Amino acid sequence: MKLQIRFVLLLLVFAQVKALSQDIHYSQFYNAPFNINPGLTGIFSGDIRLMANYRSQWTSVPADFKTVTLGGDIKLRGSEYATGFFTVGFHFNYDQAGFTNLTHSNFSLPVSYTKRISRRFFTTVGFQVSTHQRRFSLRGISFDSQYTNPGGYDPNNPNQEIVNDLPNNNFLDFSAGINFRLQSLADNQLLYPQRNRSKLDFGLGVFHLTRPNQSFIEGGTLLLPIRVSPYAYGTLMVNPKLDLVGRLGAQVQDQYLEALAGMGAKYHVSTSPGNEIAVQAGVNLRFQDFGDAYSPTFELFYKNWRASFSYDVNISGLNAATRGNSGPEFSISYIIKKIPLLAPDNCRLL
Repeated sequence: MKLQIRFVLLLLVFAQVKALSQDIHYSQFYNAPFNINPGLTGIFSGDIRLMANYRSQWTSVPADFKTVTLGGDIKLRGSEYATGFFTVGFHFNYDQAGFTNLTHSNFSLPVSYTKRISRRFFTTVGFQVSTHQRRFSLRGISFDSQYTNPGGYDPNNPNQEIVNDLPNNNFLDFSAGINFRLQSLADNQLLYPQRNRSKLDFGLGVFHLTRPNQSFIEGGTLLLPIRVSPYAYGTLMVNPKLDLVGRLGAQVQDQYLEALAGMGAKYHVSTSPGNEIAVQAGVNLRFQDFGDAYSPTFELFYKNWRASFSYDVNISGLNAATRGNSGPEFSISYIIKKIPLLAPDNCRLL
């Protein structure tokens, strides 16, 4: 019986490593920056940023996924603000998969330092420490002892199994990364920044630097592979009303490779200071082998708010079960901007 339980546990671990070997992921990967790179902490226009994400995937098959992310960061602007600044934040992920309620939650504390290289070029180095917990439940699993004749399957029958292994796994984790920002807005320009909206972010995040042990089996070893996440996000201002946006990203973890790409157009309904309104439409693509899913995306910007919605359309081999449906994804953010008491030589990001 113990061997049977170990076999089930190994299946659970294998299923998670294969299905989530790229860790928690979003089609709107650019709207979940802490999952991509701790070096993206503080890369926004303002003083405080609050964010939330929700994703539901594969609800039409038993191995459905639900993911929730909450986060925020605040810039620490002191005497060194003329040449750089520190940013600290918090980050929480919760992910649940399948009928075994296989869950993974983690709480992270990212910190970064942004250094001004020139008036239009900035470098940010970030570091993140995280606590993780992985759990599962046997209540969704049926055992042979629960099948009786002639009554058939009775979930109330005892499964007659003794579980001596760990139903949860806790570990500490460390991540780091670097981001480069190039923007058309010079940080000494204080008037009407809407005239200089072009920008480019590119960099690399490295997660699970210490390769923590994520095994459910007491005394067992299953090291979490290092994940590397390169990316590039860009906005090109075409005219006072229209921007083109593009994104590229990848997640490389052991033998797993996921590539992501997105493009769209952003129309500025109003660029009046204090009453900015814009809408954005586009499509994101996720590639595994020759293709996985594409997701039409719509985003609304109102003053300091941003709200996004996308829906995955599955085109992988799983399409036979999902019939093209994968799931919706939502994200929202709010940025608090204090009254800018900026000297001409202070750092300023778009």
